Amino acid sequence: MKFFNFTKLKQSFRIVSNIHQQQVGLALQSSDFVRKTIEQIEKDFRMCGIDYSFISKDENLVAAELTLSVQAAIDRLSNTELQQFIYIIDLKEKDFLDAVIQEDNGLQLAQRIVFREAFKVYLKAKFSE
Repeated sequence: MKFFNFTKLKQSFRIVSNIHQQQVGLALQSSDFVRKTIEQIEKDFRMCGIDYSFISKDENLVAAELTLSVQAAIDRLSNTELQQFIYIIDLKEKDFLDAVIQEDNGLQLAQRIVFREAFKVYLKAKFSE
């Protein structure tokens, strides 16, 4: 009787995940992709009943500017609101905990939030093709 090799399957998923992460990182260099990520973030904040809108003076939207805006927004949230938002965006518990133990935890968490939301935008575009 032959058993399924879960180790190989997990390695394959890790390779695919790393490829997707690289592609999301590249996509975040595009103003259009950043704009879609902003829309996703605003939508998820609204789902929590939190008023958030990103306003940029620059037409060439950059992920760094968005990250700082998200950091400012999450700094104003109560613990309950933050937990609810993290749940809605489906940020992995490990990613959340890794961020909050850092010295610059607000920035680290904001970066993970932006990346998670960008990943959702990426997957939506990839699977709607």
